[in-house]
Amino acid sequence: MNLTQDHFALFQQEMRHWVGVFGLQDWRLDFNFQEGEKVGEDGWVTHANVRCKPDNRVCLATLLEVRPDSDNIEEEVRQAARHEAIELLLYEIRYIAECRYCQPEEIDTAIHRIIRRLEAFIDGGAQANTLFISQSYSSDRRNP
Repeated sequence: MNLTQDHFALFQQEMRHWVGVFGLQDWRLDFNFQEGEKVGEDGWVTHANVRCKPDNRVCLATLLEVRPDSDNIEEEVRQAARHEAIELLLYEIRYIAECRYCQPEEIDTAIHRIIRRLEAFIDGGAQANTLFISQSYSSDRRNP
């Protein structure tokens, strides 16, 4: 049995939840539900993935129809959404690390942007994170 549209709706809901928790509202989320199963380079079977475009801050989150090996499919879908939201949280570091010519200050800026998001979450939850991001995104280039 493959995953259904109800599972896909749950994935979207959970992904939006965690994007909010991590203060990633500056990203536009698009979603895709498709057939297939992917085995990653590390040998893990992938049930979901994200692809990001940093220039316009668009994230495509994909849930694959393949059924996870679990008795609790809904929990697997929730975990997949949370995992992909964390991938989005860390995406900027991945992007910079994969660039051929990156400057040390770019890495420092990306790391500190994540630290500030997590600090805002710890100190005041998602509401603080939303306010913080609107203030910090433009200043990150000047004040890592």
